[in-house]
This record gives sequence, C-alpha cells and structure tokens, in this order.
Amino acid sequence: MFDSEWKHSGTTAKLKRIYVIKNRKDPKFQLGFHGTRRACTIGSDSTDPCDNPECCLCSILKDGFSLERAQADRYVKNYENNSDERVLILCGVEFLRTQELKMAGDPGANVDTVIGVTKANGGELFYHETAVRSVEQIKPLGLVVYSRCPP
Repeated sequence: MFDSEWKHSGTTAKLKRIYVIKNRKDPKFQLGFHGTRRACTIGSDSTDPCDNPECCLCSILKDGFSLERAQADRYVKNYENNSDERVLILCGVEFLRTQELKMAGDPGANVDTVIGVTKANGGELFYHETAVRSVEQIKPLGLVVYSRCPP
C-alpha cells in the first residue's frame, strides 16, 4: 500500500520499518496516512512517545488527533532532529457522508468527509487529500518509517 499510494512526483521513498500501535479490527475504518512534525527520534531510536510539546507526532499518539489540517509526505518534518528518516502515522479513517470537492469550499452540514479532487481529475490539488470533520473518524494505528530518495 505504501509504495502503490506514493503520489509525490520528483521523489521516491524507501520503506524502512512499520510499527503497529493498535490492531485494526473495526471494518468501518480504511487505512490512510497522516503526516506531521516529529521533534524526537520515535520510529528511529525509540518506540516510546516523547513529552516534547513541539512533537506533534507523539502528541497524536498519546492524545489522538485534533482537527488540524495535514497530508502525508508534504507535512512530515523532522524538528530538532537531523535524521534522514521520516515518519508517517498509519491511521484508520472512517468515511461517513462523503463528498468530493474540486476547489476549497464548505461542503455543507450533511457531509462528514471531504475528498479533494486532484488537478489530474479536474480539481485544484496536486495530491490526494481527505479531510474529516470529527476526530472520532480517525485513529492512529501505527508508524511508517521511510526515507526519501531521488527519482
């Protein structure tokens, strides 16, 4: 899934490790990736979440998601960390009342999940992006450790 879903042109990725945090047993959740800032060495030297308030990755692992916008590789950052390894959160996403949008806008109150349409399909986004309205719709399941490689 990681290799087949890699959409970032100009780079490739080498999968290094996967850590499972929670076993996905609920069939209503589909797998997805969430990228955010990492300010520690979780996934590289450690599997324990840190207490650094600048480490959004560990905050999500400990406290769950907030309704902050993020997308996979584009938002992955190593903050105060010189590692060439990058870490994504493997997550379960519950798609409820879904609508595709070609441009930014309010989909209306009856929509829980928005799927952004890429430029290749007539939308405005370079990469596939999904947004949910409730933190109950997204759960951290594991960590995916990878490095970026030139094409």
